[in-house]
Amino acid sequence: MLNDVLASVDVRVTVSISDDFAPHLHYDDATSGIAERLRTNCLVALATVLADPSGALRLGVCDSCDRVFVDFSRSARQRFCSRRCATRTHVRQHRRRVS
Repeated sequence: MLNDVLASVDVRVTVSISDDFAPHLHYDDATSGIAERLRTNCLVALATVLADPSGALRLGVCDSCDRVFVDFSRSARQRFCSRRCATRTHVRQHRRRVS
């Protein structure tokens, strides 16, 4: 399914050394609008994560809000998409315990 979506994207890959950053890749078409550029970058990022041998194992679903995220923690045991969701869940659990 991902390959089908990637095949529908007309993308140009370039190496950029601008903005005082280390060389990095850009995936876009200069004539595309911002929505198409964002779509292309998200698709390539997802494909990159899934192509990594442990990449699929790094995908998670937030315990609090059901958002999908990529776990970049060392232990690969992240449960929440953000600190905000983690705090919200922990406060809710604490209030249940003390009430």
